Amino acid sequence: MNKAVGDFIEKKNKLRAREIEYKKRKFVEEWSINDRIYAPDEQNTSDFPFFDKKENRHYKTVPAVLTDEEYEAAKNAEEALQREFRGKSYSAVIIKIIAYLIWCIGIFGALIAASGKGGNNGFSAKIFFIIFSASLLSGLMLWALGEIIRLLNEIKEKKN
Repeated sequence: MNKAVGDFIEKKNKLRAREIEYKKRKFVEEWSINDRIYAPDEQNTSDFPFFDKKENRHYKTVPAVLTDEEYEAAKNAEEALQREFRGKSYSAVIIKIIAYLIWCIGIFGALIAASGKGGNNGFSAKIFFIIFSASLLSGLMLWALGEIIRLLNEIKEKKN
């Protein structure tokens, strides 16, 4: 192999290794993956500012050193979490919850409003169905809006 090509490949491999080490350090820093180093004696010094009640000793934290396998496993776990939460549209979920609340409140409100308004038996079916229908329609409209938002978010995520 040509010496210049060999030098180039060697330089690129060193650069790639340095880049991977940098990504590992950033990942450890971002997720606060730390190791504890306990003080050799029971004294509190500025070098060991934290106290572990279980061990009854002072300690300090240092960034953990990850192996390549540990880094890949942690990175895969992080990506899985991101995939799980990426497609969620919390506004759609909140709108659907409000729709369910409107349905529940509408049923109970209709029962309360209809009781005592009727003739002989004290229950007015007409008032019950008017209030229940109004709450059913308004809740259904909100639920449909939430579903539309969820579907639009799903389409957007498929394009990305």
